[in-house]
Amino acid sequence: MRRAALVTAFFAALAFVHAWPLSGHPGRVAFDSGGDTRLFLWTIGWNLHALGSPGVSLFDANIFHPQPNTLAYSENLLGLSLLAAPVRAAGGDLLLSLNAATLASLVLCGAGGAFLGRELGLGWPGALAVGTVYAFAPPRLMRLGQPHLLALQWIPFCLGYAHRYLRTGRRRSLWIAAGFFVLQAATSGHGGVFLALALALLALYRLALRRGPGPRRLAADLAAPALLAAGASALLFAPYLRAAHEAGLRRDLAEARAWSPNAASFVASPAHAHRAVLGSRAERAARAYLFPGFLPLALSLLAVWRGRAGAPGDAGFYLALGVVSLWTALGPDFGLFTALHRWLPGFGLIRVPSRLFNLTMVALGVGAGCGVQRLPRPALRAAAVALLGLEFLAVPLDARPYDVEVPPVDRWLASQPGRFAVIELPVADPRDEPRASSLQSRYVLHSTAHWQRTVNGYSGHTPAGHDQLFRTLARF
Repeated sequence: MRRAALVTAFFAALAFVHAWPLSGHPGRVAFDSGGDTRLFLWTIGWNLHALGSPGVSLFDANIFHPQPNTLAYSENLLGLSLLAAPVRAAGGDLLLSLNAATLASLVLCGAGGAFLGRELGLGWPGALAVGTVYAFAPPRLMRLGQPHLLALQWIPFCLGYAHRYLRTGRRRSLWIAAGFFVLQAATSGHGGVFLALALALLALYRLALRRGPGPRRLAADLAAPALLAAGASALLFAPYLRAAHEAGLRRDLAEARAWSPNAASFVASPAHAHRAVLGSRAERAARAYLFPGFLPLALSLLAVWRGRAGAPGDAGFYLALGVVSLWTALGPDFGLFTALHRWLPGFGLIRVPSRLFNLTMVALGVGAGCGVQRLPRPALRAAAVALLGLEFLAVPLDARPYDVEVPPVDRWLASQPGRFAVIELPVADPRDEPRASSLQSRYVLHSTAHWQRTVNGYSGHTPAGHDQLFRTLARF
């Protein structure tokens, strides 16, 4: 427990430095991405309202009335809401609650990476390197304004317990891994899909090498935990299948192709050290920040050059995971994304292929940890971990003062008796996407004052009927 506390404190200190000024002023600043930020705030608020209100259906959220199941139009952030709950219960507002949960996720990503490193047999410097890369390298840290993509902290914990089972054969580790899988699916649907892919690859990798439990033993041990995880995840995933069927919620390959990363993305980073070497020209043209850093690449190459590290066969798995996830992240034009889109349940809801790079960062974190392990002296290992933290610095981040403004009329509605439906006007024609998103997302956030059903709506999907209704109301 003492070591766990020290590791958590280490990553909390890194989070405080790397996430500045969000870490210093979590109740006053935010990464303002317009409508999406207001959607995240509303989602946290709705989840805590619904979970604390008997008789209120979680997924039948109050937006897009009278449509049912509207929470499933975007990520439900349920697991993140549970992290935010203590802050909210203590009187914190939605902004503080969301930011506190996001910062907690960042710390847990680091701690989870270190746990995975230890389960792979790395010493503490190597394990800390895994956590540092996974939590703070630019492709991950720059997700701070996208909590559904940052909060992938349960992936390394789940993988760590899967490795423990493969090493010891103890079924208890499989049950714990199943629990972390459910936690990840509840925290981020994207993360659940990513983790399912990683676990499937790990099982195939071990079976191909004929190491660890054989197919029969693995199937027998895995049956009950997998059934539990699949059943619990199905409860979370069922509303999305229903939304895909009833409301047309599905991402086609044309949309994924449009969001695929370009070449500039792989040399783009806001970290000061990276800008000094790479310049900012690629950053301006990039569709995502995907440059993982010089040291993670160099240390991973050192690990490959000097041979395997960690538990037998497992370090090689992360090389395979890195290749597969990077290949998938390139998008539909490179084949593997298209195949997974057709055959892997849940994958059809992913519209941005570069999000698969989160798995690549797990692999690079392990590679960097193995590289640190190969350094000949303890002082060099400690220096490598410190340099990783310095290389990723991009402070101050673009977190700016942010106010959650709710008009008095919405507060007045909260005092009115009974249940009723409301609509806020004016609305913009949905074809004027910037103005429509701005207005609708503000109205959705306003509804947190009263939680009455509202015809307005902003989410990852707009039902066809409401799209036509908003076009009509724009001329009302």
